[in-house]
Amino acid sequence: VVAAPKVEAVGGLMCPECEYAMSYIEGLVTSNSTEAQIVAVVEKVCTYLPHALAPLCNTFIEQYGPQLINFLVNKEPPAQFCGQIGLCKSQKMVEMLESAPFQKVGGLMCPVCEYAMSFVESLVTANSTEAQIVAVVDKVCTYLPTSLAPLCDTFIQEYGPQLINFLVNKEPPNKFCAQVGLCSSN
Repeated sequence: VVAAPKVEAVGGLMCPECEYAMSYIEGLVTSNSTEAQIVAVVEKVCTYLPHALAPLCNTFIEQYGPQLINFLVNKEPPAQFCGQIGLCKSQKMVEMLESAPFQKVGGLMCPVCEYAMSFVESLVTANSTEAQIVAVVDKVCTYLPTSLAPLCDTFIQEYGPQLINFLVNKEPPNKFCAQVGLCSSN
């Protein structure tokens, strides 16, 4: 018995494969597919691939199936999904975070992210429309010192749509920060 491979990579070969696979799966789902139809597509997608890729595909579906279904239901772009699950990060974002004076997971970046998310949440009222939330996210970097503007701008460019989604859904900052890889998911 050969152990199934673990699906993990950031910025490596898994990123383009993930985006390609998501685009392919998106093509199997019609614009008016029900959630049940989407689940059915996800459950059998590995059967469309060459036999040699089946173990990796099955592992991917086991690990990310619920997020994949949510991605398809919400019609999110493939790059956003692959970024959310940690298989893709923009090279520019990775370089900026690595050169920043703090560590990512387990370092100061986690509380910084949670604080920033709490700050952004404070700018959004309970009855804000999605358009108002987008406007807040678009200008949030102007509230920071100019030395942090490039990092903030890159962060918003990379995670803005996901940030807006979290704000619209009123999800807690720690969940957002874990999903973008700045905090552990524990």
